[in-house]
Parts: sequence; structure tokens; C-alpha cells
Amino acid sequence: MTDETALQNLYDRAAAAHMQPLWVNTKGYVPREPAPAIVTAHWPADTSIPLLRRAGEIVSSEFADRRVLVCNNPALPPFSPTTQTLYACIQLLLPGEKAAPHRHSQNALRFILQGEGADTIVNDKPVRLRRGDVVITPAWAWHGHVNTSNNDMVWIDGLDNAVLKLFDATFFELPPHTGEIANEVVGPANTGFDPDWHFKWHDTETLLREQQASGDPDAAHGCRRRLLDPKTNSDPLPTIAAHMTLLPEGFRGQSYRSSDSVIYVVMSGEGRTTCEGEVIDWKEGDIFTIPTWKRYSHQASSEAVLFSISDRAAQEKLRCWREQRGDGPVQIFGLSG
Repeated sequence: MTDETALQNLYDRAAAAHMQPLWVNTKGYVPREPAPAIVTAHWPADTSIPLLRRAGEIVSSEFADRRVLVCNNPALPPFSPTTQTLYACIQLLLPGEKAAPHRHSQNALRFILQGEGADTIVNDKPVRLRRGDVVITPAWAWHGHVNTSNNDMVWIDGLDNAVLKLFDATFFELPPHTGEIANEVVGPANTGFDPDWHFKWHDTETLLREQQASGDPDAAHGCRRRLLDPKTNSDPLPTIAAHMTLLPEGFRGQSYRSSDSVIYVVMSGEGRTTCEGEVIDWKEGDIFTIPTWKRYSHQASSEAVLFSISDRAAQEKLRCWREQRGDGPVQIFGLSG
């Protein structure tokens, strides 16, 4: 029989030593399955784009080096990420504007939502941006932006800030230039730009159309391509997996869940996604999130293209990523059976 007085004395002494017995609330240390702190969230383009354009009218590029609005998950406090690991930010670069080069320990990418003709300069190499393109900016790559076109440029930035914050490994640098660096758009000499960091929409669409023509869409995701480095057949970024998805008109997806929380951006089309009974009606320019291990399904009322990012790349390296299709068995990455 347990001596309750002695047990409480042990707990009190442990607490005073900043220690905690594992046998108390064991599930708090090792939960049986994910219990995400984030919620399903939706940022309609009807709200986000006018806010961004209003910022373009009253917030100068000199005042804000990057004119960016962060999609903050409503279940988290201010200045928090979009999911528990990743940030989605929407950025505006007006004609004639430049964004000064910098680099950081975070991995990043950008998905071009509107416009064409501007350049991102990655390690001194200009990359021409067009709608639907995805440009990878690995950790410590110098990158800046310049818009010499007559078009407004709107893109989505995806970053793994929250992952780096977990490790307390966030670093940020400006180039060692003198003078007004805000007027410069090139960084110090570096290793050069790898063309495989630039996924052009024309090429991605061709692959999606080929999959569509084969008549073999994924039951949950329709026609979908993971954006992989062709040299290594792996994700260009160690923490972020990116996909482009084509949903045919009338598509009704199978129920699906996975251990990676996902950020979706609607490039074109209209439809809805239902997540654990919550319905998100989406259209071009919308952004929405699916939390970890929540069942969801897509429906497309017109042909639609979705871009998505998640922390699947990191989870696969940690051998903890898993998925479940419908009521089928749970599949664990890296394990058979």
C-alpha cells in the first residue's frame, strides 16, 4: 500500500528540484496521437489582397523592407506561425521597388500568386518570376528582390521559422556592404544559383496534365506532383515539402489525414475542403490550413490548382510521418506492413 504522505513528500522534493515523475500524467509526455494546438484556418483573398494593396499605398518600401502580411493561426498568440512549424506570408512588390538582400538560417520558398517580370536574386543570380512559379531559397542563400516590370507582384513566402525557433537556432545577416543597402539588390559572391531551385509553372503544369491524361488521379489528392530536386529526387529543403495539385472539375476526394500540418494556396479555380466537419469554401488567392492528423477531403466545383507546403520533409527524416486514406490502414513512412 502506498504511503500517501511519503509520496507527496517525494513529489514536493522533486518539484523543488525542478524535476517531475514520469509516472504522473504519462500521456502528457508521450501522447497517444497528435493533439494540435493550431486550428483549421482560412484567409480569403477578398480580405488578404485588399489589405496587402492598402499596405502598398501607405507603407513605403523604405519604411518596410519587405511589405509582408503574416498568416497567423487564430489559435496561437500574435507573432506566431501559420502552423506549429511553418509560416505563410503574403508579400507585395510594386513596379520599380527593390527589397534589400539578406540571408538567414531559416529555409524558405516563394510561390508566385500574381504578376510576372520581377526578379528574385539568389546568391547574385537573377531568377525571373512568373505566376505559378516556385523559387527555393535554402538556408544561408543571399536573396533580394527587384521589380523592373510594370506589374504588381504578389507572392506567398513559406518559411520554417518555427522549426528553427524550436532549436533556438535563428540567425539573420545583412550583407557587409557600405552605403544604402536598401538600394542594392545583389549579395556578396557565393556559390551561384542552382536552376533546380526554380520550379517553373509551365513545366509543372505539363507534368500535371500528363498525369491527368493517364486517367490515374490520386483518390485523395487528384493529380499531384511533389516538387523534388531532379538531381537527388529529394526535397530541396530539409524541412519543407511542396506539392502542386490539379483537381479536375467535379473531383470529390477520398477522406485523408496525415501527421504533417498543411498550408494550401489556391492558384486557380473554386471548390471546398471539409476538415472534421468544418467546411472551407475556397477560390483563387485563398490560403487555408489543415492541422495535424485531422481528416479532410477536397471537392472541386471547377478545375482547380492548389499549391501546398508542409513539414513532411522533416517528419520523413525523423521517421515519424504517417498517413491514412479513408478507413484504410495507417501507413508509416519508412516502415513496411
